[in-house]
Amino acid sequence: MTTVAPGFVATDLMAGDAVGREDVAAFRERMHAEGLAPEHVAAAVVHVLGLPPEVCVVEYALTSTAKQQ
Repeated sequence: MTTVAPGFVATDLMAGDAVGREDVAAFRERMHAEGLAPEHVAAAVVHVLGLPPEVCVVEYALTSTAKQQ
């Protein structure tokens, strides 16, 4: 079994929850500023799935370089 742990991903998660909520809007802004692009997460998943069957990836963790600053 493989776990892909991407951390923040720049998506429209919680878009409907942001109406009138400054905290949710601020969180969504942070996700878009610091999060990974969804296509980068997809590429990581494709990479893991494309490995030979004798290779077992236990955990594949990704983080944005913007989040590390």
